[in-house]
Amino acid sequence: MRSVRLPATAILAVHALVATSCDRSDAVAHNGPAYAARDTLVVQSSGPDEILDLRELFRLRSSELGDQAIGEVTALADLGGGRFVYWDDDFHELRLVSGESDSHTVIGREGEGPGEFVSVRGIVAARNGSLVVWDSGNNRLTVLDSTGTVVETHPALTGFNEGRHFALVTDSSVSLMHGDRQRTSAAGQPAKLMRHDLATGAVSPLAALPLPESSHEAYRINRYVNFPARTESDIGLGGRIAIGRSDDYRFDVLFGDRLVRVQRAWTPAQVLPEERTNWVLAVRTVEAATGRSFPVPDSKPAFRRLMVGDAGRIWVERYVAAHRLHSDCFGRTPLCWVEKPTFDVFSAEGEYEGTVTLPVRTALLSVRGDTLWVSELGPLQQVELVRYIVEPG
Repeated sequence: MRSVRLPATAILAVHALVATSCDRSDAVAHNGPAYAARDTLVVQSSGPDEILDLRELFRLRSSELGDQAIGEVTALADLGGGRFVYWDDDFHELRLVSGESDSHTVIGREGEGPGEFVSVRGIVAARNGSLVVWDSGNNRLTVLDSTGTVVETHPALTGFNEGRHFALVTDSSVSLMHGDRQRTSAAGQPAKLMRHDLATGAVSPLAALPLPESSHEAYRINRYVNFPARTESDIGLGGRIAIGRSDDYRFDVLFGDRLVRVQRAWTPAQVLPEERTNWVLAVRTVEAATGRSFPVPDSKPAFRRLMVGDAGRIWVERYVAAHRLHSDCFGRTPLCWVEKPTFDVFSAEGEYEGTVTLPVRTALLSVRGDTLWVSELGPLQQVELVRYIVEPG
């Protein structure tokens, strides 16, 4: 066992790392799911959060677009040079923004024909300037050139239409996971991870990941209670996979024949008494209609989301204490209770680098190096797209 320090040159550098240790072994059984034998690194950390700062670089407001407002954004890709593309799920448009101006070019609309989309859940940019769009509604991958012109389309396999995890492996192939695993009918059913070769159209399996415990039950409860313990996962650039169950603060990072098992000490965030009362009242109607019980826990799981950035960093959105939006927020409803999105950031080697807190009512869409793209609900309930850079605190 040895102590580990982060490199001082890291942009997300940590000034002090407390009680961090690594242990290498060939065994992968460590209170988590079992994988095929591979080189394993176990990383443990504890100590206070190292707060990282956000500096705003760019903000696009709906009010600046005239008739072309911004709705719910479900996917966004940073193309570099001030260009980005996003899918607006309310207006059903794929939009390209050039030069960080208020000029939008619609490069795709709703439909089933070429260059048309139904439900975009992922967009990735290749180094050659092309875009790959994962349209779960049409269950296909569409390749666009740098101007947004359709180059080719590839149908995905049957059963992947609800997949939400999607990433570029190389410039000519992508990986796609059947990611909505909370809908699986049996505990322990493996997640399907496939590789699509965009040059040949060939599809081959990459991995089958075990799913611990009953993810179906977690999904059933999640429809009515906002913080169940469940299995979370994501795929990043190059095929790096993060997967973990949120009832404890631990997750695994798989990349090739390497496995990094990350554990961090944590204190569960408590459900506040009034917040819990609001949840109980909201669930009671559902219980009466279904004849089922949906208990509201006293505390929250460790995290609600895992996200793999393009540099291999793992972004862990952990649960924190909620606060009430305002005193007259829609009466006695759990929708009045919100958390500030809080992300612990880990290196590709599993080392804790710091914690980033986003504004309330903000959703993280994309990570490119040290820059973040988020959708933020403004003071007049309008959606704004914001780009931040993360800096040492």
